[in-house]
Amino acid sequence: ISKGAGMIRPNMATMLGFIATDADVEPELLDSLASELGEKSFNRITIDGDTSTNDACMLIATGTSEAETITRNSSSLAAFRAALEEVFLELAHAIVRDGEGATKFVTIDVSQAASQQEA
Repeated sequence: ISKGAGMIRPNMATMLGFIATDADVEPELLDSLASELGEKSFNRITIDGDTSTNDACMLIATGTSEAETITRNSSSLAAFRAALEEVFLELAHAIVRDGEGATKFVTIDVSQAASQQEA
C-alpha cells in the first residue's frame, strides 16, 4: 500500500509506503532490504520539486509462512529480494502516476555510471 501527494521531493516527503510479507525474515536483513530498496525506489521519486516532512516507508514480515527463515545465506534470498524490489518499484511508480496534476510518467535508465551516486 502506498500513498503520495503532489508534494513529494526530496526523499519521500508526503509519502507513505507499507509493504508486508508473510515470510519469516531475519530482522537485520529485513532492515537492510528496506533501506536498500527504499533508496532505489521511493527516494528517487520527484514530483513538482516541493517538499514536506511527512514520510514513511515500512517493510513488515509477519513470519506466518511455513517456509524457512530467510537469512543472508538462504538460497531463497535472491528470489525474495527480486520480488520485493518489484513491489517497491511498482508502489513508487504508482505514487508518481497518481501525483496531483500529473499528466506524464518518465523514467530514466542510466547505464555505465561509475556508481549509484553518479547515476
